[in-house]
Amino acid sequence: MACVVTLGLMLALGGCDSGAGVEQKRIDALTTRVEQLEKRLSAVEGEAEPAEGLRTDVTNLDRRTTALEGQVREMAARPAAAAAAASSTTSTSLPRAAAVHGMPSGPAAWGDGPTTREERQERRDQLRDLTQELRKRLAQNRGAAGTPEQQQQIQDTLTWYREQRRLILRGEPRTDQ
Repeated sequence: MACVVTLGLMLALGGCDSGAGVEQKRIDALTTRVEQLEKRLSAVEGEAEPAEGLRTDVTNLDRRTTALEGQVREMAARPAAAAAAASSTTSTSLPRAAAVHGMPSGPAAWGDGPTTREERQERRDQLRDLTQELRKRLAQNRGAAGTPEQQQQIQDTLTWYREQRRLILRGEPRTDQ
């Protein structure tokens, strides 16, 4: 519609020119330009259709996601009710979180790991000392940078560190002392 009005205005303005040949050239140029604009408009309208399909898809996905979220909330509420019933029948010596999940919690649940604060602190201290010793050994190996012997020494040092660290974490005595 806007293109037709524009064409009418251009034709009216073109009529003011005195030469008939010049007028016809302007009319032809304007007609060509209007046709190009109409082609562009139809191309843009064609591109808008996939966007409308995407909007429909997004709406459908949003609806499905909302339904799934409702189901998840419903399922999450069911175990909470069952756990509340189970916690009233379980022993009161277990912490509440352990009763809900049916497993012991805290440091005692680590199995062979440290169970007291003193044991955990002692292992942390041993690991700190081991790390400082590793740094000293690596600093000593930096002297002859890039040689095969130095690379082998570094590998040996790292292997030693890993072995000693595993022993400390297991609560076993170090083999190098």
